[in-house]
Amino acid sequence: MKFKLPAQEEVGFQMAPLIDMVFLLLIFFMCASNLQQLDRPQIEIPLAKNAQISEDLSGRCTITIKQDETVWLGNITVGSLGEGGESALLERLDEYVGQIRQRIPDLKVNLRADKRLKHKQVRKVMTACARVGITDIIFATYQSDK
Repeated sequence: MKFKLPAQEEVGFQMAPLIDMVFLLLIFFMCASNLQQLDRPQIEIPLAKNAQISEDLSGRCTITIKQDETVWLGNITVGSLGEGGESALLERLDEYVGQIRQRIPDLKVNLRADKRLKHKQVRKVMTACARVGITDIIFATYQSDK
């Protein structure tokens, strides 16, 4: 017995689903980039006349020191340098950075410090990094036009 096949429309390339996916990806990346900026503690970055933008920021962890001397590792609060809790804070920072360094042997640090913070406090964090063997530190600054 002979059966007739139903007439089929010619299959073509559909643009509507492709455009929908592009818009969804665009919205996703816009939201993701905003969330990444919200995780970071807000500080006033200092200006530097000879500031340069680093070419390679891979393999870096970010340490932020706020004006109230609170130290953050990424988006985790490690503690405060003020009020006598300095030694405990530096031990915790040593521990956290040491754990990261076990996973990433040539770990580098991106150090963000508030411009109103005294350099003495920044030096303490740099010393804690040096104790676990991290000597490659980039300081976050804005380029000055002057």
